[in-house]
Amino acid sequence: MIKAIKDIGYNATAVSLLTKSATISYTDSSTALFSLPIGARVLAIIIDTVAGFNGTTPTYSVGYTGTTTAILNGATLPATATTRANSTSVIGLVTTAEPIVGTFTGGGTNTAGTGVLTVLYTYSRNYI
Repeated sequence: MIKAIKDIGYNATAVSLLTKSATISYTDSSTALFSLPIGARVLAIIIDTVAGFNGTTPTYSVGYTGTTTAILNGATLPATATTRANSTSVIGLVTTAEPIVGTFTGGGTNTAGTGVLTVLYTYSRNYI
């Protein structure tokens, strides 16, 4: 589901601030989450933990098939439910129509963890 937060105009070009969300799990391994339009600029990724992630240093990466860390590389996941993990260390411009994939990585025995991953991005049809 796409939610328009605010439209801002600059020189008659509208730029929309949007979000897309998907459920994530400790079982994700290059799991397709959703697609973003080519030209979308990723500003931030937020992970809200629903059930705490266990194991040793659980992390989550976001990217594309073959380059699973292209957008977000190893955000640390909280062990406590209802905790938010914010990441601003993301790489911006979407240049491919491939689906966005998520990959969980954890050390030790991982048996629990779910959350909601939200991508905050801008998009303009005139990005070039």
